[in-house]
Amino acid sequence: MTVSNTEALTNWAGGAGPVRDGPDSNTPSGYAQAWLEWLLNVKGRSLRTIDSYGIIIRQWLAWADDARVDQLYPELEELEAFITRPRIRQGHGQMGSPATRRQDVVVLSQWFQWLTRRGLVNVDPTLDLMAPSVKPNMPKPIPDEAWLVLWSRAAGRLSGQGELVASNKLDERHEL
Repeated sequence: MTVSNTEALTNWAGGAGPVRDGPDSNTPSGYAQAWLEWLLNVKGRSLRTIDSYGIIIRQWLAWADDARVDQLYPELEELEAFITRPRIRQGHGQMGSPATRRQDVVVLSQWFQWLTRRGLVNVDPTLDLMAPSVKPNMPKPIPDEAWLVLWSRAAGRLSGQGELVASNKLDERHEL
């Protein structure tokens, strides 16, 4: 099923649809809608990225509204409180992982930069907002010797000859 860019953005704010003109165009929600459309149509971001960014912006707008925080002119401490808020669903009431918090900072920073560059806000409140560092979690590679043992055993089984004799030394060091 192919989804047009407009259809993809229709449900980002609860099905309100794209906001271009009218009473909602000069609201934080309208600005967020325009930013997401710009990311999709001008910057060429994927629909998955737009969906992810839309979720974070929607969460920010809802959180700020509930906390009685100015959605367009928050204080640094208020942004930090949003970033470190308890995560109800997957976080089970705990603060989000460093990667999750980093993603929140990235999205909010990009949105406020876009707002500032267009003159929709006077100051970017995210300038001093620091994202947590995320260490790459790369698994250790399997040593070549272990691969040789594994493939020699598999080859022996496939050919019906049993274990290959050539890998005896490796078998002693790497029992699989």
